[in-house]
Amino acid sequence: MKINLTLVIALLFSISAFSQINPSDKVFFEFEETGGEVNVNGEDALETLNSYIVGKTNLQVVNSKDGAKYMLTLSVIEKNMGKRKGRIVITEIKNGQLIFDTQWQKANSSAFYGYSGTRAVIGKMIKQFILKQYPEIVLK
Repeated sequence: MKINLTLVIALLFSISAFSQINPSDKVFFEFEETGGEVNVNGEDALETLNSYIVGKTNLQVVNSKDGAKYMLTLSVIEKNMGKRKGRIVITEIKNGQLIFDTQWQKANSSAFYGYSGTRAVIGKMIKQFILKQYPEIVLK
């Protein structure tokens, strides 16, 4: 009986650990600098993130942490000319629970992204990680 109770508790914990982001959930963005690295311009990076979220998802972007359910924390650093590394961490605001982490991703500037390494790495994180993890938020 003790094993069954442990299994049920573990199952409930695993279900709650993978919260589902739903269409029309409200999100807030912040830029977090990475110590010891050359960080890109945070305001520009957040504008790029905003254009992807508004253009590709049904999520509602809000201007205040108070009105949001989730926080998307963006970090983007310069590596070499045109090369960037980026990361997006999604947390639930009310309890600080980690919802999703893209981990650090690399991208290079290209004509497809307007020769912007920052736009390339943010686009990669949104398209290849967040939209694949949460297909129900894709704008149709």
